[in-house]
Amino acid sequence: MYKLLNQDNFIDAFQHAGRDKQFSYEGKIALYEWLEECMPDYELDIIGLCCEFSEYEDLEEFHEDFDPEDYPDLEAIENSKRVILTRSGSFIISQ
Repeated sequence: MYKLLNQDNFIDAFQHAGRDKQFSYEGKIALYEWLEECMPDYELDIIGLCCEFSEYEDLEEFHEDFDPEDYPDLEAIENSKRVILTRSGSFIISQ
């Protein structure tokens, strides 16, 4: 059985899965829009999304996990990882 999700259902699914804090509100919106555009037949897997993607507030936070010499700027990150920008200026990367 399939259920078509809208943006609100998608965001609520994170709360129901106990993963509400995994992404910011803007991050969930950006992830939803990216999935809708790039993977329209995607079957929702909240845990899978939480394992595959991480959100960073800014480059400084990103550099806590990744070497700044390897990734000096957003363009360098985009050359090796999928990057989804949010409206608030944070960004989501694929692991």
